[in-house]
Amino acid sequence: MEGRTEVGAVDALRYPKKKEEGWWLVVGDTKTNQLVAIKRVSLQKKAKLKQERSHTHCT
Repeated sequence: MEGRTEVGAVDALRYPKKKEEGWWLVVGDTKTNQLVAIKRVSLQKKAKLKQERSHTHCT
């Protein structure tokens, strides 16, 4: 997105309808090679972010 200031439709030649830009947020643990979370997110000019953390301790 370098040089771009607005989020909008993308060029999707094989998709017959208007397609908005979107991203996947993927969180993983590289030590255990496990997927922690995955979520599809839409970009907006402004957004509120709520961060939740869960802590698990292995002994």
